[in-house]
Amino acid sequence: ELDEMKKRLKEMEEEAAALREMQAKVEKEMGAVQ
Repeated sequence: ELDEMKKRLKEMEEEAAALREMQAKVEKEMGAVQ
């Protein structure tokens, strides 16, 4: 059960990191447009 929770937490962290990466990329592109 604990391993399952750790696995799920790791997946959530990876998703959050991917979202931040995408957001940074979008902001960079928006900054380049202005």
